[in-house]
Order: sequence, then structure tokens, then C-alpha cells
Amino acid sequence: MRIARAQSLARPDVSYGPFRYFEAVPWLLLAEACRFSAVSLGVLAALLSLIAESVAVLMAFNAVAKRAFPLLDRPAPLQGTPLAREFRISLRIFWRLTMVLIVVSTLVSYLGYSFEAPAFAHGLVGVAFNQLSFPGRAWTAVIAALILLLLLDADRTGKPVLVSALRRLPEHGFRFVAAVAALAAFYVGWGAIQILLFNAIWSTPVFGGADQKTKNLIFLGVTFVFAFMRLWATVLILASALKPSDQAAAAVSSSCRP
Repeated sequence: MRIARAQSLARPDVSYGPFRYFEAVPWLLLAEACRFSAVSLGVLAALLSLIAESVAVLMAFNAVAKRAFPLLDRPAPLQGTPLAREFRISLRIFWRLTMVLIVVSTLVSYLGYSFEAPAFAHGLVGVAFNQLSFPGRAWTAVIAALILLLLLDADRTGKPVLVSALRRLPEHGFRFVAAVAALAAFYVGWGAIQILLFNAIWSTPVFGGADQKTKNLIFLGVTFVFAFMRLWATVLILASALKPSDQAAAAVSSSCRP
């Protein structure tokens, strides 16, 4: 009885209620801060800021996945993983996706669409933040799918491997491909709504004539709300298309992890 009581005291059952759905907020705020501070930084500092922004977006993606998957009656990836290990996994996913972004943006530029290359290079951060380029938004849906596949691969094997994640892509079938296409359409529409909302805000006398500090706060607030909702929609759309068999394997992996 004493041992059981000691264990219950050492591992209290803590519930965060509805706030558990907002675990991605700190990471999105960090990503947004890095995003807008990079404007006034030098080249090297801006590059480091982009890296920090990308990793923060990945951490926010992981946080949303942990809460969105159970809503679909699916086991959450990396459930119970320590924060330090989760951060290392996000770094590994970032470097693997960076290689993909560099290769694809270089190829786009080589094909004569150099004006679209920056949008393709920022495909990772586009999972949370809007892009002006329509092709860039569609490409972001592909990157979001790769993030989820790498996340599941890390949950299954212990580390994300791009080849291993891509090898399992055919197992998800046409339904997952359709989900990626639907996500691309969502990004295009959601980005258009965000731009229209900003145009409506700045055209009103109350906000259009405000001082620059107030405008910046409005811009940051609206951008954050759209980023948060975009991230949740991303995970829900993609996770709903995963095969139950793949999720069962992930559940076994999670239960066997020490």
C-alpha cells in the first residue's frame, strides 16, 4: 500500500482541460517573432532566424498532432516523448526537409521560374504562415504531408528517415493523395481570405488611420490566429486520410517505447 501510494504521489494525474489544445501557441509565437525580426537583421542573422522559425513551426506541428490525432480516435505520435528528444527529432526533420526545399527550389529556378523559387524554398514555414504565391501554397501542402510522414516514421523507428517515410507513402493509397490535394486547395483559399481580411481592415478609417505600432499589433494578432487555425486544419485533414493499419502500428510502437 505504501509503495502504491508513493507511486501515485510521484505521478499525479494532471489535466489541462481545454488549454491542452493550445500547446502550440508558444511555439507559434516564437516562430512569428523570428519571422518578423528577420526583416531588420543581416543575412547571417536572418538565416539563423529562419532556422529557428522553421524548428518552432515543426514543434508547433508536433504539439497539434498530439491533440488532433486523439480527436480522430487515432494514437498520437511521439506521445510521452521528452521535450529534449522531441526537439532533436524536429531538428532532424528540419535538415531532411531543407535538402528537399533546396533541390526543388533550385530545380524551379533552373526551369525558368526563378521568381517562384523563394516561395518553394519557404515551403516549411508556409505550413503555418501564408504565402503570396499560389504555386508556393500548393507546394506547402506537399511539405506538410512529408512532415507528417517523417513524424510517423520517427514514432515508429525512433528517428525520421526520408527514404523510409517515402517508402510507406503508397500504403496510404489514393485517399492520402486526395487529402494533400484538398490541403493545397485549403491553403490557396485560406490565404486569399487572410489577404482579403487585411485589405478590409486597412480600408476602414479606424484601423487604416492608426499609428504604426497599433497596425503592427493588429497584423501580428491576425497573422497568429490564421497560423494557429491553418496548423490545426493541416493536421486534421492529413491525419484523417491515414490508414488505420498504419496508426495501429504507431500505437504498438508507442506502447513499446520505454
